[in-house]
Amino acid sequence: REAKKMAAELKAGEKIALDPKEVEKRICVGVNWGAARAFALLRFLRMNREAVDLDLSCALYNAQGQMVDHLYSPLFRPDLLKAHGLPPGKLCTRDGACRHSGDDRAGDLGGNDGLDNESIMLDLAKLAPEVEKIIFFVNGTGEHDFSEIPYTQVRLYAVDAVNRQDYTVLSEFNVSAKAEYKGRHTLVLGRMVRTGGRWEFQAIGDPLPTPTIIETLGLLSLEYL
Repeated sequence: REAKKMAAELKAGEKIALDPKEVEKRICVGVNWGAARAFALLRFLRMNREAVDLDLSCALYNAQGQMVDHLYSPLFRPDLLKAHGLPPGKLCTRDGACRHSGDDRAGDLGGNDGLDNESIMLDLAKLAPEVEKIIFFVNGTGEHDFSEIPYTQVRLYAVDAVNRQDYTVLSEFNVSAKAEYKGRHTLVLGRMVRTGGRWEFQAIGDPLPTPTIIETLGLLSLEYL
């Protein structure tokens, strides 16, 4: 999805309140990431791009901090998840309020195209009333960590329920590669919080050393609720 209208860029820790009129529409969290750079020495030094497979996920929590629903890849091993007391992956919540766009296994191999590689669409009016927090994150499934991924761009949209080409960018933020992100394969993007019947979105942008979604979910429940 290409942005029609640019919004102010958020920084880590900053929040925006969602206008009730926007909540009546569909809210979309979209992520666009860059392919890793690799250099090959032939007769001259040449820069190539290597595919990066990130999985966009979200975990939904009630007021007691219990995960009551989720969206994460159905391809992740259900036997390992079950051994840790976690349900198998899926692309739609039980109430149908949150839907995943599907898997992108490459990133922007041709350079930044300004389009989401993966997204989650939310119908907040349809969401189960027990849900009070939604945490969004991406896990890397390959060898590349966030010291190698040149950009991870996050956008929050309000989308018309009938005409999905009619949308407004509410906020956006970007996490750029840094040397200190070596060994960090997970990125906590942000969280949506329901307070007094209204929703707000907070940008986070924290890279984590958790190798799989199992460890990520454990850390989210300890540090991000």
